[in-house]
Amino acid sequence: GVGGADWRGIGGEGILVRKSNGKAQIRKAVMAAVDQHPGAVSVADVVASTGLGAHETALVLNRLAWETGGHLQVTEDGVVLYAFQCDSEANAFADQSTRMLRRAWSLTGNLLLTFFRCSFGLLLVLSLTFTQLLTGAGLSILGAMTGTPGSSASSPFNLFALLGSLVRSYGSTAKATKSAKSATGMERLLESCFLFVFGPGDPNVTLAEVRWKLIAKKISVSSGLLSEDELEPFLMHLHGRQQANEILEIAVRFDGVPECSELGQIIFRFPALQGSAMARKERHPVGLSEATWQFSGLSLRAMIPIAGLILGNLCFCSALNWLVQFLPWFGSLQVILWTVTLLWGYAALIAVFPLCRILLNYSRNIVIKNRNAARLAVAQAIHNPSAELSQRLQEVAELRLAAVPTREAKIIYDTELSCLEQSERPWTPERGYAV
Repeated sequence: GVGGADWRGIGGEGILVRKSNGKAQIRKAVMAAVDQHPGAVSVADVVASTGLGAHETALVLNRLAWETGGHLQVTEDGVVLYAFQCDSEANAFADQSTRMLRRAWSLTGNLLLTFFRCSFGLLLVLSLTFTQLLTGAGLSILGAMTGTPGSSASSPFNLFALLGSLVRSYGSTAKATKSAKSATGMERLLESCFLFVFGPGDPNVTLAEVRWKLIAKKISVSSGLLSEDELEPFLMHLHGRQQANEILEIAVRFDGVPECSELGQIIFRFPALQGSAMARKERHPVGLSEATWQFSGLSLRAMIPIAGLILGNLCFCSALNWLVQFLPWFGSLQVILWTVTLLWGYAALIAVFPLCRILLNYSRNIVIKNRNAARLAVAQAIHNPSAELSQRLQEVAELRLAAVPTREAKIIYDTELSCLEQSERPWTPERGYAV
């Protein structure tokens, strides 16, 4: 020991791993071994260079390959190789930086959309109130000129009531969608406006969570052994580098270790998910399916008055802006000029935004439908395999039978009972202790 710490030498280069530092030092040692074997490296190569355990080495190699865009290869001798690009450490840093930039970009987009939603609601309230005041003033003047004061009808809009409805209507998309169907009056109007302009939101906001649950269930019911063919229906992308990256991500998340079968296919073994109690009681999940984007979630009958309100507000603001621009005595008041110009610009933006969403949703749904169709085709191919695929699937099935017996698991110990009670329970060779 050096300084009271437990050290062990690694390879001829004298790389040291301090057990108290754990994962960071192990990762550094594996990366150093990878850099010493440019191109491709096997678990045995890294173990020989570092002295680490084979299982922990495979897990670190999985993560390195996932982070740096590496992939798996199989030699004619049946050895699984991890293929890396040059300078894996620099690639890992670049990949992590790219992910951080994507998260920052996504966060910035969400903040801008939130600001747009808030400003839209506030300006919609101000626009309705401003329109009501001008309409009421015009009716009052018209009534005074014609001698019929009763023509100045009272407006149903109230600034404070509108602001209260805005606060209640602005919330999560799911709540807004649900409440828009049960709310009444001005609150229903504002929530419907939000849904018409911004839509019900991302229908796949929980897709990542659902996907990992499906994959975990698939691994569990498959006795912890899966081939790449069986993982494909649960991938987001089924082509190129993205497919290989997602398979490695699954291995990283569930501590899977790649192995080469006799037929030369890669089979992932997940020791932590082997021997599940649900292995023969649950149905195998078929695959992942994404939901398509919806325009508003409202019926056509409910959207007609909202579209009329938005177009009417645009026409009114356009006429008001024209009057301000061409009447010098009215446009000389800068505050009024700026306010009317702002209202007109926002009214135009609100009218154009739903049209842009229609085109955006159309392009999104084409991509989603293509991905769903590709996954369905893979799932159907597994259900009705070709001769070659059937041979590979049969090999995996035989490996599962060898790894986990087909008989029902025996209960040989139960912590609910004491040691004496354990020994007094009836036992049979076929079913173990009686439960």
